Amino acid sequence: RDRIAPAGFEFLSPMEEKNRCGILTCRHPRVSSDALWDSLTKNDVVVSLRRDRADRAWLRISPHFYNTEAEMQRMADLLMEGIRE
Repeated sequence: RDRIAPAGFEFLSPMEEKNRCGILTCRHPRVSSDALWDSLTKNDVVVSLRRDRADRAWLRISPHFYNTEAEMQRMADLLMEGIRE
């Protein structure tokens, strides 16, 4: 969250630290979540593409204890690259 928030990503997940959980749901207002999902998938990063009741697409990121800090960093880098394209 901290790496991608400054780039304008929006979050469904709570912002307050005390209310956060291990799942992060986000989207970017200028780049389709479908395109970001496709880019992540092509780079072997597994995330879910979900739609809300307004039919807006969101990325659901659910890291687990076996994901490394480097993997999380790589995912953030790919998201940042995806909004620059």
